[in-house]
Amino acid sequence: METIVKCTSRKFGDIGEALVAFPAEGWSLGGKPLQQTVVEYLVNYGVRQCLGDAYASAGNVDEAKGLFGKRYDRLLDGTIGVRESGGAKLADDPVTVLATKNAKAALLSRFDKVVPGAKRMSDYVAHASIAPYFKLDKEDAKKAVWVEAKVAAWMTEQAVKAAAGDAKAVDFMADAERTLSVEVTVDLDF
Repeated sequence: METIVKCTSRKFGDIGEALVAFPAEGWSLGGKPLQQTVVEYLVNYGVRQCLGDAYASAGNVDEAKGLFGKRYDRLLDGTIGVRESGGAKLADDPVTVLATKNAKAALLSRFDKVVPGAKRMSDYVAHASIAPYFKLDKEDAKKAVWVEAKVAAWMTEQAVKAAAGDAKAVDFMADAERTLSVEVTVDLDF
């Protein structure tokens, strides 16, 4: 089955379109098969929402079309669920995002002990033991950004130490998984 997903903006008009081909059969929800019209609606809605989110903040039609094109390309090359930072590509899944955020907070806490009173990331770059975790931003040489690969390597090192019984080490991925797997039940009976 094929459908053309048209993306338009109230502000800027037509932005772009995408031809999407997908199997019409074999889709189910809650164990029940979905009708072809429902499948087409879900695919059309999902693709339009994904592409539309890309240009929602655009200031003009050229910027909107450029953002649409970038998101479209990311869909085609398979990097739509991946974010880039510091030259590394990171999964955009909630567990990895939370684990990385917590690891960076732990690293900053350690760095603050080495460089007391640091106000900006760039304050850490001058210290030899901390510098490998940062690099200067390409657009702003005064701004330091994380080297994501170095953070990921430190997270792995910490996980190995934690698995070996080191009480000071933290398995950030396991902690994030536990945090995000908490179930919340709400009883709305009054």
